[in-house]
Amino acid sequence: MYKNILIIGTARSGKTTLAKKLAKEKGYSLISIEDIVSGLEAYPELQIHHDGDVFDTARRLAPFLIKY
Repeated sequence: MYKNILIIGTARSGKTTLAKKLAKEKGYSLISIEDIVSGLEAYPELQIHHDGDVFDTARRLAPFLIKY
């Protein structure tokens, strides 16, 4: 069974640094939320995009993150 680690925190708190260290040490794949949002922008019906309201985008993105 695959398990995911979700690292969250405020801007410039070291999330990416921690994620890169974990990925290197444990052999994990690293996928940033920006990469996910960019990929989902290809589906306009989801209305998920970088330049939208951050809370609205998070609300639309939450079901995807919970499922996967």
